[in-house]
Amino acid sequence: MFKLLGKIVAKQAKLGIYFQAYLNNKTKINNKALLFAVNDGVSFGLLFFKLINKLDNKILVIIQGLHDRYKYFKWNKPLICFYKKLLNRANCILALSLYEKKLLIKFFHLNPNKVKVFYFGADVNYWNKNKVKDKTRKEEFILTIGNDMHRDYDLLLNHYRLSVPLKFITRVLTRTQLKKIKNSPVFENYQQISNDKLRKLYHQAKFVIIPLKNTLATSGLSAVLQALSMEKPILLAKTPAIKELFEDYKHVLFYQPSKPASFKQKLDELNNNQKLRNNLAKNGRKIVEEKFNSRKMGKKALKIIKPFLSD
Repeated sequence: MFKLLGKIVAKQAKLGIYFQAYLNNKTKINNKALLFAVNDGVSFGLLFFKLINKLDNKILVIIQGLHDRYKYFKWNKPLICFYKKLLNRANCILALSLYEKKLLIKFFHLNPNKVKVFYFGADVNYWNKNKVKDKTRKEEFILTIGNDMHRDYDLLLNHYRLSVPLKFITRVLTRTQLKKIKNSPVFENYQQISNDKLRKLYHQAKFVIIPLKNTLATSGLSAVLQALSMEKPILLAKTPAIKELFEDYKHVLFYQPSKPASFKQKLDELNNNQKLRNNLAKNGRKIVEEKFNSRKMGKKALKIIKPFLSD
């Protein structure tokens, strides 16, 4: 039954429900434990069993992609009602931006007091250029990174015109995209690397590009925070959720998503303007330290969680 329901929902909403999150762990879950689900699939898997009274635990959930997939089922009233019932079984819903919070409340008619905003953070002690032991730069290159469905790598493959090599760090390229990289003298792809290697590449890169489709989700934020913490200038798609977090020409350089002309103009500007790159690097590190430091975000998370631990 669960498998069939999961297939139906996944087909309509392009989003799975991970029922096994409960089924594989039900004997291990203390009925007084606070459950914290960190992605949509696990969240809805746990909330489903709470909906059918198999779970009575308090559940906090992070919702990252449901609002972005709403376009696939916005005319499907039964499915919208189903998600609304699931979300209403959560004790607290964490959205990753104020923009996403507003969408969740609007689309699923949620109690605004139940939805909190919680941003990702970066470990500024680890993502620190001073922690890189080998600081030699053998060649000048630009870096792009990310594995989620919202990366617009076609934009780079079709419209990147610099002679500076572009290194991709991703596992989500299609065969056609991989073929373009293989046949290009300026493209190179790393499918998987260690954090230490990634830190070194951040440090050595001239700057970083985070190419995003016009998504409603806060996609790319982890990579952005890592690169900013490493004092790297970033060329970043100006998506609705991301643009509330950073100032253009101060923390990052924005281009309009899915607009090749905007991308090429801003790419040339960042590549040719050393002063701009220096200012973005300095201000980028500063905003991560002040606003997105993982220790500060941890304290904010505890503040959100604490009321649900009282009894």
